[in-house]
Amino acid sequence: MARYRVSIDFSEPNDSRVTALTGVPARSLVLDIGVGDGSVGRTLRQMGCRVFGVEMDESLAAGAADAYEHVVVADAERLDPSQAFSGMRFDVVLLLDVLEHLRNPEEVLARIRSVLADRGFVIVSVPNITHAAVKLQLLDGRFTYTEEGLLDSTHVHFFDIASLTALFAATGFEIMELDRVTRPPEATEIPVDLGAVPPGVIEAVRSDPEAETYQFVATAAPAGSRALVEPLLLPARILQARVRELAAERDALVGGGGRPWLNPPTISWIDEQVEQLRLRSEGHRQAIWDLLSSFRETSQKLSEQIALLGDQPER
Repeated sequence: MARYRVSIDFSEPNDSRVTALTGVPARSLVLDIGVGDGSVGRTLRQMGCRVFGVEMDESLAAGAADAYEHVVVADAERLDPSQAFSGMRFDVVLLLDVLEHLRNPEEVLARIRSVLADRGFVIVSVPNITHAAVKLQLLDGRFTYTEEGLLDSTHVHFFDIASLTALFAATGFEIMELDRVTRPPEATEIPVDLGAVPPGVIEAVRSDPEAETYQFVATAAPAGSRALVEPLLLPARILQARVRELAAERDALVGGGGRPWLNPPTISWIDEQVEQLRLRSEGHRQAIWDLLSSFRETSQKLSEQIALLGDQPER
């Protein structure tokens, strides 16, 4: 069952799991619903987190067991988390690429409130059904499911920005932060021949502000909770946001450089600015990686100190 195997690379900010993980405070108590291959759990353990999981596929749960303190094998739609994790209150609950696979995501999200800590919150990622690639396929008279991605054949719910916002409102959550993973229409798993599409159609499709939004990554907390009143300041999240801003600036400059009315000196200036942005972006990415490394080192030192204390004879 390697279908959903992922590689987490913190040097790539335009990734839903990287975005989600930079929103998790180090040394948190985390519940990961839908553990998959365990890559998220392993990364969280390196950040000093205590991690528990839920997975309905027994083989996936067994393969990921080393990454979690405990994995409950159960269907998330039938699970009562307050009973399965009796007395536990989680700082963060992750639902990464999960809600679109559920018949009733509202009930699952509503039940999670019972296991959130006082300042606890959820991080959810879902694909965007209004992506330009889906629209262009429909305009071509096709709606073809794929093995994974926007039109994964196992999806039973489809989300746009309005329905995702409504889901949180209906379950008593308020969105604290809404991030986006972006991909142009020609860079998804849905085959799109832009050369066969009239220019006016492409322009109309691209005019939608969510045209290139591939996934939404939402952080939300129960309405009125301390998480909303006293939000955590997460350096890694701030750095990642800046990296994404720089990438957008760079892409805009590159796009501008391709316009025929720009003269050579202007194009040369744009190239210089792109290179400066690239270097600044790399610096921020390294800062994110250094932050994660420091979390790992701190966690390791604490573990060693605890072990030493345990070895000392009682006085």
